[in-house]
Amino acid sequence: MDFNNVIGQQNIVNALKNILCMGNVAHAYIFSGPEGTGKFTVANIFANALLCQGVGEVPCGRCKSCKMFVTQNHPDVEIITTKKASLGIDIIRDMQEAIHIKPFFKGKKVYIIKDADKMTVQAQNCLLKTLEEPPSSVVLILLTENFHAFLPTIISRCQNFKFSRIPSERVRDFLTKRLNMAPEKAKIYAELSQGSIGKALKMAESDDFKEMRGQLIDTISKILEYDKMTSLNCVDFFIQNKENRDEIFKNFIIWMRDILILKQTGDEQLVINLDKVDNIEKQVNRFTTSQIKYIIDIVQQTTELLNSNVNYQLAVENMILDIQGVRADGNSCRRQI
Repeated sequence: MDFNNVIGQQNIVNALKNILCMGNVAHAYIFSGPEGTGKFTVANIFANALLCQGVGEVPCGRCKSCKMFVTQNHPDVEIITTKKASLGIDIIRDMQEAIHIKPFFKGKKVYIIKDADKMTVQAQNCLLKTLEEPPSSVVLILLTENFHAFLPTIISRCQNFKFSRIPSERVRDFLTKRLNMAPEKAKIYAELSQGSIGKALKMAESDDFKEMRGQLIDTISKILEYDKMTSLNCVDFFIQNKENRDEIFKNFIIWMRDILILKQTGDEQLVINLDKVDNIEKQVNRFTTSQIKYIIDIVQQTTELLNSNVNYQLAVENMILDIQGVRADGNSCRRQI
């Protein structure tokens, strides 16, 4: 894989190519942006290019370094990651010890830190020592979805590249070619991914996601039926899928916005869940525009509450009851948690 395989992010690709061409390589970079926008892919291509021993455009894909990179067996590349909630100081210290070992090949050693925003303050302060006096042979690439999680002193010592969401048309075309998928179906996943090729690909290839999406749509329909006993039973769905709560609530909001868009415009082509338009049409006439907007507000506020670590089950139960308490003028009293 080389820079020609990168979808979108053309300004970043051009900037990195220029860095390689001019030989003006910095000691540290921050790649920030939403999930699935190509940060890890571009970091790998950039690392490969930095270590390439070929001539002309890099990475060449033919030299010994490139071949070792492809097999993920390159001694001068290390990917640092953790499954824990935070990335602690011990991991950074281990990296710092290894940094001073000379590269196996002549040239650079590259360290890619995934989810670098997970670094504790202590770990960041420890990393700062390396950024202040970096070995000439080392390049650090920090990947993050949350740029503002870094200390200002870290940010000031790195070159920052901000990855943007990819237009849905580009994501759709990618899925169509990569998976030989019909454009109409690819458009659904492209829209649901909200500009993330990585997420769109996972959705399109995941039977678990398809099953969860179907269950979510059924659950939403039950909640909107205004049957309190039936809808409260829907709490079980949210509890059983708690680990996917972010995706569930995002798709809940997307579904309600589809109802709103279809009600206001009548244009089915503007609907994201186009394959479920029959279900959406059934719900359009059951609500006023103000009711739909208020339900969206309730779901969004619940998402914010959950990010504040409130009781998950209680928040979901109150969300369902609040949705059912919405009146035609869109006003309702929110329960306090």
